[in-house]
Amino acid sequence: MTIPDPTPVTARIIAPVPLLRTGLEHIARMAGLTLVEAGTEARITLRSGRLTEPPSSSTVDLIAEDSSVTVTVHGIPDQDTWSSILTLLRQLLDPAQ
Repeated sequence: MTIPDPTPVTARIIAPVPLLRTGLEHIARMAGLTLVEAGTEARITLRSGRLTEPPSSSTVDLIAEDSSVTVTVHGIPDQDTWSSILTLLRQLLDPAQ
């Protein structure tokens, strides 16, 4: 039996323009994530695909661009993080849900 992690699933948002950042923040909040500031460790980094920054130190990077999402996993996510990733993917790829 896996014991759930009591800490919230955190996300850092990286986007080049304020409106895009606001949209990604909204999606992250809808997925139940706790947003953290740049430079703070986060389990998930959600970013715009139009950036040239290197991968983050997060367990998972999600790169949203047009109608696709690239998921890069740098370590084994816990159950809560996986659940949040699935919710993010649903929000990004099928916003009508």
